[in-house]
Amino acid sequence: MRILMIPHDSWERPQRLRYLAGALAADHEVHVIDCTINPETLKHRIRPSNRNSRLPAHLVKVHRIRPLPTLRAMGLTELNRQTIRLRINRVLKSVRPDAVVTSSIASPDPVVPVIFDVQDDNPSYWATYAHDTRFAKKLARYENSLISTATATVAASEIIQEKIQKMHPESCVFYIPNGVNVAQFRKEDSRTARQKLGFTGSVLGYLGRVGPWCRLEMAIQSLAFLPDRFNLVVVGRLSDQHRFLAVAKEAGVSDRVELRPPVPESDVPLVCAGIDVGLIPFDLSDFCHAAFPLKLLEYSAAGKPVVSTPLRTVLRLHLPNVYVCQPHPESVAKVVLDAMSLKHVSLPAVGDFDWATLARRYASRIEEALSLRVSP
Repeated sequence: MRILMIPHDSWERPQRLRYLAGALAADHEVHVIDCTINPETLKHRIRPSNRNSRLPAHLVKVHRIRPLPTLRAMGLTELNRQTIRLRINRVLKSVRPDAVVTSSIASPDPVVPVIFDVQDDNPSYWATYAHDTRFAKKLARYENSLISTATATVAASEIIQEKIQKMHPESCVFYIPNGVNVAQFRKEDSRTARQKLGFTGSVLGYLGRVGPWCRLEMAIQSLAFLPDRFNLVVVGRLSDQHRFLAVAKEAGVSDRVELRPPVPESDVPLVCAGIDVGLIPFDLSDFCHAAFPLKLLEYSAAGKPVVSTPLRTVLRLHLPNVYVCQPHPESVAKVVLDAMSLKHVSLPAVGDFDWATLARRYASRIEEALSLRVSP
């Protein structure tokens, strides 16, 4: 098949459609539109480019549309979307794909089968964390419209799938979870990784963006209830570093907290190999309950125990290396001590989540959706 993919975020950032595109390209011709759409901004200046980008081991042709966002103006969101959509349609005519897979609300005209890939409960994010109910409602209308017209919808979690099915009982909605490149995480040696990274003691690790949904202060405060050998290492984007350092100082654990910048995608397996316990200290919000954290599978593929707040998507997976804590520091500390006794996770626990396996499932779902479209 010839597949055109339209991610909602910059192609350069690690994300679900990027991983899927790389895996699908092993057996299919894959094109990507990189337009980095931020639909609530005032306007975009479109700069098409013919430059291509290679993923490791697979060739994916990337059609770049470089926007330059300016000031926000809610009234022109629809104009933004339609402007980007015109550019996408031009690429569509050139590529002539069998199907389009998009996680962006600026999707092409449905002249070919469109698969809408829903990765998160985005309206809940905007209502809960951006405190913008107006845009949350507008985004929900965009998504509902796309679900109604799409040939099929793919949800990244069962929670999202159930929500869509409840609102759109007539729509075709599949569930395909997030994944991980299992082999890359299995090849790293823990002792070697710790030496390279300079880790000492028992390391609690958090890997990834520290967004407003992440209760990092809870993880920091938990150190006060753990023996002195325990340290916390955070590796990822952090916008309010001074606040978290102040939390550490107030808890008396400043010398046991290390905040590191993001690492290249190729070094993520190394970091996961070096930690002793992976943390997912998320809020118990609708957005977090619906999310499927990539870090959950990355920690697991590295054979590490995971301590997570009781998120519905995480609980439904029944992974044997996941220990559930309540959202307060004492509980985190107690469960961390329990998790330290866990042996390495066997490969079958995460093998079904390998991106190559999921890509084959995804291709089958696309073909199924195509057959439904042409059926009388």
